[in-house]
Order: sequence, then C-alpha cells, then structure tokens
Amino acid sequence: MVKNNTNNAVKWVPFSGDHEYFEDGKLYTISMYSNWTRDHSKTGRIGRATLKGRLKFRAACEPHCLLQKEEYVAVNTKRRDRLGIKKALPRCQMRLETKADKLRDKFLRVKL
Repeated sequence: MVKNNTNNAVKWVPFSGDHEYFEDGKLYTISMYSNWTRDHSKTGRIGRATLKGRLKFRAACEPHCLLQKEEYVAVNTKRRDRLGIKKALPRCQMRLETKADKLRDKFLRVKL
C-alpha cells in the first residue's frame, strides 16, 4: 500500500471519458487531478479537498468533474433534467469502504 507524506493511504481513482491529458481507464490520484487543474486549466485551480468531495461517491472521475463550480453544477443539473433523478443517481455509486460504513448500511436498511 502506497502512503503519502501524512501517512495516509493514497486513493487511486480511475478516469472515464475523453480528455486531452487523462486516459480512459487509467488510475490517477486525486492530487494528480488537482495538480493538472492548477497547471493546465484555463479557469483556475480546483482544490484537492473539492475534488475529493466530488469523487467520494463516484466510481470514476469524469471530465466534467474537473470543471469549476458553476460549470460542474450546470452539467449535473442538465444530466439530472435529461435522465430524470432516478437514472442520474445510480451513476454516483456509494462505496462502502470502512467497517463502520458497512455496519451502518446493514442496520439502516432494517425494516422498522
């Protein structure tokens, strides 16, 4: 397991879609995505924490995840209007990563 300078595990997120720098299906870290926006984005840098929040419930990073806030919200709104709320949500798959997440999911699904 690779660790960063704060002794936390580095999270690798696959990229999905067409982009001039990132290749479809390859794994990149959130810091790599953030550094790319700092060096190459015309609209400005997107912070690592922002990207971490955007990618938390996604299975892969898509090109619109690397846009600024206004553009990112507009793309998500158009997608939700086009597909409907029920079809737009399954694209954001929740990953149960820790034991606490799995236990919480198990007990929250119990019928009362």
